Amino acid sequence: MSTPTFHLDPELQGQDHKFWDTQPMAKLPGKEEAAAPEVTVNEPMDPREDISLVRQLPYKLPDGFEWSILSVDSEEHLDELYHLLTNNYVEDEDESFRFDYSPAFLRWALTPPGYNPDLHIGVRATKTGEWYHNYAMLYLRAHIKAAM
Repeated sequence: MSTPTFHLDPELQGQDHKFWDTQPMAKLPGKEEAAAPEVTVNEPMDPREDISLVRQLPYKLPDGFEWSILSVDSEEHLDELYHLLTNNYVEDEDESFRFDYSPAFLRWALTPPGYNPDLHIGVRATKTGEWYHNYAMLYLRAHIKAAM
């Protein structure tokens, strides 16, 4: 297995990443490290199987914001998602390549066979209804090193 390669600004190497360092993912290299450690295990990040332990109520948002369902059947919702992604998210460090996926492509990407519409949620401004953030979750079964 090859070691992941990171292309990181040398000035950023070795900085603390208070949030990302707590997540179950490969770590960015430090000042003296050339690359992240090789991944040698193939197991669930969170092996719990009792879904009754999963929080059933949504977290409270700050005042002025509310949870909202994204309906991929709604042209208005898809247009809002398109504008959110196109105007606010970039794919490269130079901020020159922006997401520009059409609403039709977004609908296709968010509706694979067996998708759950309750897993497409976002955050809106309570007063204006403006879409501020989107969480699009999809179930995925993948074969990794012959394991399911």
